[in-house]
Amino acid sequence: MKNYACFIVSTGRCGTQWLTRHLPRLLTAQQADNYQIKHEPLGYQYAPIDNSPSLPLVNNKALLEQHLNEIRNTLSRGKNYIETGFPCWRHIAWFAQELEHPVKVIHLTRHPVFTAISWLKLNAFVPPALPHLPEKELFTPFAPGARLPEYQQNWQHLSPFEKCLYFWAEVQLQALAFEQDWQEKHWLHLSYESLFTGQSLNKLAAFLATAAPDGQLTDIDTSAIEEKTDSYGHMVQTDFEPQEIFRHPEIVNLAKRLGYRELAIDKHQLPAKELLSGYFR
Repeated sequence: MKNYACFIVSTGRCGTQWLTRHLPRLLTAQQADNYQIKHEPLGYQYAPIDNSPSLPLVNNKALLEQHLNEIRNTLSRGKNYIETGFPCWRHIAWFAQELEHPVKVIHLTRHPVFTAISWLKLNAFVPPALPHLPEKELFTPFAPGARLPEYQQNWQHLSPFEKCLYFWAEVQLQALAFEQDWQEKHWLHLSYESLFTGQSLNKLAAFLATAAPDGQLTDIDTSAIEEKTDSYGHMVQTDFEPQEIFRHPEIVNLAKRLGYRELAIDKHQLPAKELLSGYFR
């Protein structure tokens, strides 16, 4: 099979760091030299607020084209390229258009409430303590090509938690739009909730056309699941109300469409690790 590039479409905070670390387990020693795996090589320089699927090079054009050429060089050497970070979520169609190789996509989802809480660990959308500091704004309804522009009207009145939910919804809607135009064999949906099982990892291995050393993988052991694989997370330092998700019926419906039906979360019963630093969540 022709070698390929593979990108993950996700919100982040859903196991991509862990996946980067454990993807080599899916490779045999002979295969390892044929893969290049990178986590967020450009970070936020993908500029998803300025760049859109239809106009992907409005900002950081030279840097993005340089990155594209680096991927081309990797592919020209017969290697597969896998990018596990989340900021590339609006550039997937551009990669597919520009690369003369198959482009595979892993749509990695996580429960919207827990995704939002995890982003609050990084103070996403939280007003900065000092006025001269910028707010960590992941996306806005004012961005070109936003799929929920109706959020513009009340944007300034939303809580940081609600804005994190909005970001979750934008990523999922964009992923579903991409999927409509993608070859089914080159698209894989995985959930964070099932990611750490042998079943999902074997499905991932088959999708990436790798072979586990012993043919089939078993569930990752508990120590691997609970290990610290979060280079960025801190404690949640702003108040939030999980029930705010029910103010947004379009997000509730989208969550249910993706299989997340239990949305009533009591924050007083949340496991401590959902609120503390040191976990990959």
